Amino acid sequence: MVLLDSDIVIYSTKPGYDVLRGFLSAHSLSVSVATRVEVLGFHAITEIDKAELEALFQITIVFPITDEIAEKSIELRQIKKMSLGDAFI
Repeated sequence: MVLLDSDIVIYSTKPGYDVLRGFLSAHSLSVSVATRVEVLGFHAITEIDKAELEALFQITIVFPITDEIAEKSIELRQIKKMSLGDAFI
């Protein structure tokens, strides 16, 4: 199983990333709910991009943010400066 970061999700829907799409199609995919929020919450998302991304999320496992993940995210952010989304992912 492959856990996808937001950038990988976005690039997988763009022209010119056939190798990436080929790699992803050969694996079981998963994302954090934080990735889903980051990607679909983009302020300038187009309806076409939104539809493509939602279709991708339909075939992925979306992991919730559990208490255990929240605690690990706190630890990571105390050790290294990072965004909240990256800590959750």
